[in-house]
Amino acid sequence: MKCKKPHLAPSTAYKYYKCRCGRCRGWKKEAAARTNDKEKARIRSQEWRKKNVQRSRASVKNWTAANPSKVLSMQLKKYGISLEQYNDLLRKQNGRCAICNSRPAGMQHSKTRLCVDHEHSTGKVRGLLCGGCNIGLGHFKHNIGILKNAIKYLEENGDVL
Repeated sequence: MKCKKPHLAPSTAYKYYKCRCGRCRGWKKEAAARTNDKEKARIRSQEWRKKNVQRSRASVKNWTAANPSKVLSMQLKKYGISLEQYNDLLRKQNGRCAICNSRPAGMQHSKTRLCVDHEHSTGKVRGLLCGGCNIGLGHFKHNIGILKNAIKYLEENGDVL
């Protein structure tokens, strides 16, 4: 029997029309059981990605390029802020680094946007930094004492060489 409502979910179509799936030609009820089991679907998806590494990577790359705001929004979740909050911070800082007052430049994505600087112990967001300043703070372990020592060192030995 040909499916009269191919646009319906397999389980719905089977319930009312007892028809076959257009893709696998299995009965809609069986197809519904196969596709509605999330764990099986996850495993099948993993296996497909292992067999089709290049296609999988290309697909992710294309999706990432087509959805930059969604990607940024997902990345901002780890700092506990939304895309709107990030944009508010960006406006507040006039699109410039909170330390050196420069436009975004430097590492990876920071060539096009500023990095979120946060307190590692509390997770509180301090501001937005360019890639260089963000990495610099990381190298100084976000420690004020070490930064003061670096300033003292530069003041004493600034233009020696």
